Order: sequence, then structure tokens, then C-alpha cells
Amino acid sequence: MKRLYPVSLAFGAATVLASLAALFLDKSLGYRIGPLEYAKYMWAERLVGLSVGLALLALVCALVAGRGRFSVCLPFLGLIPLFFIGGVHSGPNPEAWCSAISV
Repeated sequence: MKRLYPVSLAFGAATVLASLAALFLDKSLGYRIGPLEYAKYMWAERLVGLSVGLALLALVCALVAGRGRFSVCLPFLGLIPLFFIGGVHSGPNPEAWCSAISV
């Protein structure tokens, strides 16, 4: 099971990168978004899901490998930026621009 230690470190590093990318993408959006920013908003949400999934994989690999605290703590450290995401809402009339996107 020692072979899983580098895998857990790789997944942990990917968690950090994905969550930082989600944070920066989310912070690049304004408080109110319109149809032009909707794709960025959706990518930020996808990166949040990816970060959580990678963190779970990294944690499982680290626990199975059973080596070192760093590989167990890295997925949790990677999730910290996700706590700073939020506050993006649709514009004053979301029905109008949501229907314009689906057409």
C-alpha cells in the first residue's frame, strides 16, 4: 500500500489547485451576473464539485497508504478556499436571460 502515498499527494495537490481555480473564477464574477457571466459561474460550480471529489479520493488513498500526516491533511487544506466562495446571484430578472440562453 506504500504505492498509494504518492497518489494521495497528487490528488491532494490537485484538490488545492482545483479549489484555488474555483475561488479565483468565482471572485472574478460580480455580485450580480448576467447571461455573459453564466458560463463562468457554471465552471466555478463544477470546479467546486471536482475539488470535493478529489479531496475524498486523496483522503481514501492517504488512509489506505497509512503514511504520514501530510497526505491526510492536504485534502482538508485544499478545501479551505471553498469556504470563501459565494455571493453570486442572477440579475434582477433571471427568467428573461435564462430563457434567452436556452433558445
